[in-house]
Amino acid sequence: MSTLTGSFTIPFDLAAPPARVWSLFAELPLRRSWVRMPGPSSTATHEFDFRVGGEERLTNTFVSGDTREELENRATFHDIRPNERIIWTYAAIVSGSLRWVSLVTVDFTATDTGTHLEWTEQYSFANLSTPDGADDVKHLAGGTRLRLNGLAAAAERV
Repeated sequence: MSTLTGSFTIPFDLAAPPARVWSLFAELPLRRSWVRMPGPSSTATHEFDFRVGGEERLTNTFVSGDTREELENRATFHDIRPNERIIWTYAAIVSGSLRWVSLVTVDFTATDTGTHLEWTEQYSFANLSTPDGADDVKHLAGGTRLRLNGLAAAAERV
């Protein structure tokens, strides 16, 4: 079994000031509006302790046809600088099996029109769904882009 490691950076501009974008990361009711696990809301859980050393845990059950997956995301916050930067690690677990672990750094920069984010994720896949892992990396990066689109939509509503 091979391990696949790598990284990607997604630059992302939002038409909201850094303090508003920050609140979407830092306040649980607002965070829930854009950070979710796939699956029905009736089976989802979300625990959140936003401080250095604090943790976040999301779970949900995802069903597609005859396939049922228990999804879990466990995160620990390592560095928090309000309106500037967040660094955290997380593990993605599917039906009790570790899929990947990531180190995420999100930098916030004020612009004339709002906030510029740089989302950098360094990943290490422990279990691949395809032999070369190409689909795994596409899934991770694509899911991150979708999550950032959700962040932008939430920023418009706040």
